Parts: sequence; structure tokens; C-alpha cells
Amino acid sequence: NNHCSYVCLDMESDDKWDIIQNYGFDFAWMIGLVLEGSGETYPLTVEGEQVGEWNYLSLAGGNASYNPSTKTLTLNGVNSTYTGNFIESDVDDLTIELAGENEGNQIAGSIVLNKNTSIAGAGGQSLQINCAGDGILFQRSLLFKAMGARVLINAGGTGLKGTGTGYCELNGV
Repeated sequence: NNHCSYVCLDMESDDKWDIIQNYGFDFAWMIGLVLEGSGETYPLTVEGEQVGEWNYLSLAGGNASYNPSTKTLTLNGVNSTYTGNFIESDVDDLTIELAGENEGNQIAGSIVLNKNTSIAGAGGQSLQINCAGDGILFQRSLLFKAMGARVLINAGGTGLKGTGTGYCELNGV
């Protein structure tokens, strides 16, 4: 019999092995638990979750992914109800690529950008932001471009707000 019936992990980080008996235990979850927090992290959070090597392919309930090589965050049918900021980025030259209709319904602010960022999408690709605070907040001087994407902002605060001397360019929005 080649089946494992016990797993040993240091669950409490106390340098003592904890034995977990396997009764149909989800080993994919266990591997995720072991890998989470290990490896490279990227200066990006989605729905409050730090993006890193362990999760960049499946964000926002599996409807978003990040490609660190191209610095592209792809939103593909996201319908977020996270109560904090939907996206916070310190990635320089980040592209947020829209695929399908995407919606962020946040209680606080929605997208916080600290570096140059573009939102791109063509042919009906959209991002709708519904929030009580500011829709898209630029924390520093940066270049923001919306290229061919449909971006709708329903904000209790300001739709686009800059706290630095940022530059906003809207193409085909």
C-alpha cells in the first residue's frame, strides 16, 4: 500500500512536529499551507492578499492572475466584495488587463496605485468600481493610462484622486 496515512508539520511554529492523521485530507491545501509565505513576494495586493510565488496564478477567487515577467495583472470576470482596497500596487509600469466584465464593490477605497499603471482592454472589457471612498487613488506622482478599457467609477469620494503630481491619460475610454 503506497498511501500515506499521516502528515507531519510544524503547525504552531514551535519547532515540534504535529502529526495529522489523514481521513481524506486535502493534500493540495496542505501543500498550499506549507508554501504560503515562502518564495518571492511582489509589491501588489489583491483583495488584501499579498501576491507572491505561491498564489500569483490564482487571485480574487481564481478570477485574476499576475504575470511577474510582464508586470500584468489580469482580471477575468472578477466580482469582488472585499471590504478593503481591491488592488494596492507598488509595481512600476503595472498593466491591469481586463478580460470580460469586472466589478469591485468595496466599502472603503478601491484601487490604490503608487507607481505608473495602465488599464487596458478592448471590445467591451470593463471594470466597474463601486465604493464609499475614492475609486482610484494615486498616492505618488505617476503616469496613469486607461487604454481602450471601459472604466466606470461610482464613488462616495472622488472617482480619480491624486495626492501627488500624477498625470492621467485616458485613451478610448
